[in-house]
Amino acid sequence: MHFHLYQLSTLLAAAHLGLAIPQAGSARSRDPVLATYDELANSLVATPIVNNKGLTYFNWVYASKQVVQVGGVAFKSSPNRIGGGASGELAFTPQDPFFSFFSPQSFFFGCTVRTGQAAAALATRCDITVRGYDAKKKKVAEQSFAFKPPLSPVVPVDMTPAALSPAFSQKLKKVTIEYPTQSLAVLVIDNMAYRLY
Repeated sequence: MHFHLYQLSTLLAAAHLGLAIPQAGSARSRDPVLATYDELANSLVATPIVNNKGLTYFNWVYASKQVVQVGGVAFKSSPNRIGGGASGELAFTPQDPFFSFFSPQSFFFGCTVRTGQAAAALATRCDITVRGYDAKKKKVAEQSFAFKPPLSPVVPVDMTPAALSPAFSQKLKKVTIEYPTQSLAVLVIDNMAYRLY
């Protein structure tokens, strides 16, 4: 059987990513995935992240833990975590053509003051809203969470767990995260769990 060049390239890419390659007639659902981002190359500066473990990221960057972290938000796992960009919609979609849907389950998050110096950034309060959309671009799930660090913490503050409601367990085409203080704060996320279909 001869593959088109595009089909062959996507199969090779799937193998490189460590993703299961669906067989004809098989279900495309997988066991839960935990994205810790720790397998990404160390980077002490904000580096764009596009595709990772079956998801495509929009307006996200990742960075590695500093040698000395003063204040700020502690990493849930080391050495990497992701953060929201200064502008644009923060979103996740299933990585085409490998997957069609996904169901987020949980993640850990926090916010730091936007200073441009990750090692010196202080933790700050933020309220976020997570929204899920189906294949028809209809909003079918929504949930809000709050990160409330102590005032002027001198040691890194633990991330807040965000366990998503059963409404997010359906097959979603897109998930967004919004927070009103985006221009003043940086949203950081680690250890996101989800299923791919």
